[in-house]
Amino acid sequence: DEKGNEEEGATVFVVRNLNDDGSKSRFNPLELILDKKEYQPGEEARVLLNTKQKNSTVLLFVRTTGGSAEEMRPIQIRGKSKEVVLKLLQKDMPNIHIQAVTLVNGEVVSETRQIVLPPQKRLLSVEVLPGKDRVKPGEKSGLKIRLKDENGDPFEGTTVVTIYDKSLEAIAGGSNVQNLRDFFWSWTRPFYRAEVRHSQSFQGSQIAKTKEPRMQALGRFGNLVSDRFNTNSA
Repeated sequence: DEKGNEEEGATVFVVRNLNDDGSKSRFNPLELILDKKEYQPGEEARVLLNTKQKNSTVLLFVRTTGGSAEEMRPIQIRGKSKEVVLKLLQKDMPNIHIQAVTLVNGEVVSETRQIVLPPQKRLLSVEVLPGKDRVKPGEKSGLKIRLKDENGDPFEGTTVVTIYDKSLEAIAGGSNVQNLRDFFWSWTRPFYRAEVRHSQSFQGSQIAKTKEPRMQALGRFGNLVSDRFNTNSA
């Protein structure tokens, strides 16, 4: 780190041939893997879709908020792996979300990834030069303000200047001016992790005539589906 201390971590590398469909590989029920941590508008995000079950159909929701999506792509995977290319636009800054949904052994699984597009560096450096080092009470003086862009070039534009007595900060407990970087650039698109609604979410009940016996569960745990809790199933 910045203090010279060594840090340890772990990661998983995916090495694959362009023509490899992943049939001989072992994956989690559903995986979304991005090729980069950050992108710029105009670039293409290469997303690797991996599934545990062969020849799956994956619904890929692009620019989703969890409740709605700008685009939905049905992806037919031959084998267990397929690469999908997403064109990133200027409006995607500072981030978008993608969500994938598929069926694995009769279970609905979902994965979400955030694609980060850092905002452009449009902050100015401000330098204030006093006309005099010392000014007496009631004496007039002037200020020179230099504005430069991220490349160090002079910036031409409108500037708002506020002048106040710094001793007021002692009464107020410090400056009440927020960090402009956080105020303008800390906003990101949210993702609301809503539950995926599907036919398995609904439960039915028995229909019987009045006073007729109804079917009962067999045993103490007869109402549970054993296959769902079988950790040894493939």
